[in-house]
Amino acid sequence: MENKLRIVFAGSPKSSSTILRSLIDDSKVEVPYVISQEPKKAKRGNKLIPTEVAINAIENRIDLLEPRSLDEIKELITSINFDFLLVAAYGKILPDWMLRAPICEPINIHYSILPKHRGASPIQSTILAGDTVTGISIMKMTKELDEGPIYKKFKIDINESDKEELEDKLSVIAAKNITSILSEIKNKKIKPVDQDESEASYCKKIKKGSGLIDFHKDNAEKMLLKFRAYKGWPGVFFRYKSVDIKIHGLKVLDSNNDIHMEDSESIFKVTKDGLLIKAKDSKIVITHLQMPGKKIINKSDIYNAYSNYFQ
Repeated sequence: MENKLRIVFAGSPKSSSTILRSLIDDSKVEVPYVISQEPKKAKRGNKLIPTEVAINAIENRIDLLEPRSLDEIKELITSINFDFLLVAAYGKILPDWMLRAPICEPINIHYSILPKHRGASPIQSTILAGDTVTGISIMKMTKELDEGPIYKKFKIDINESDKEELEDKLSVIAAKNITSILSEIKNKKIKPVDQDESEASYCKKIKKGSGLIDFHKDNAEKMLLKFRAYKGWPGVFFRYKSVDIKIHGLKVLDSNNDIHMEDSESIFKVTKDGLLIKAKDSKIVITHLQMPGKKIINKSDIYNAYSNYFQ
């Protein structure tokens, strides 16, 4: 009988939890430890919220490690035998000793077709770039950022997917294929291929302010790409009367639409379809928005409550 693959898994968000679940459900895999980021404080109150991966580990009674510094677990990790360190959106840079710890290799699941979009925000960067195709890269981890050789790539069409949809699709692909790929690596049935450095690009760090939309500067395409790329966090917003207003639904109007905008300095008009905006190269309509500290409202509530506000 073939020995089980012993995998120490490191990850944090929902997408990583999907992959961890596939490992737990696989009879050929043993997960002795799961490493995840420490719980974060909730926005309101002092309640600590564990990561999705941590919740999954606890529910399945797997030993969970949530170190503030990875050196806290050095003695433990270097004292056990395991085949692979598998990393999927853990969120911290791993030290050299950790990369050397597995018997076989440290493997990373990266959410882009490397060498494009190296770094911490590959899905958002892929959408913002207007790419039509994306995928995942199963790679050997090295000291350099996402520069290791690649064992396997999987590609999918982006279509109109937003960040959350794309992340879910890519996670499912990773979950379905990762065990067989790790088995092939262990049995030396596949070899990694070096990345072409001349094709490399890097992601920008996403901040809370990255989602700001400027109706005077951003064209319709850029607004839609931002809206799709920043779905979830940080979200998109615009600034009006020194207030940051979040956008939860928007669409570009066809150039033949019959909604008339008055020839005034205001770029806003509240209609029964939502908040109409005269943007740089088109008209867009916001169908769902959120004022600070308030709930998300739809086009009917925008029309009834904010007609005068956007005069």
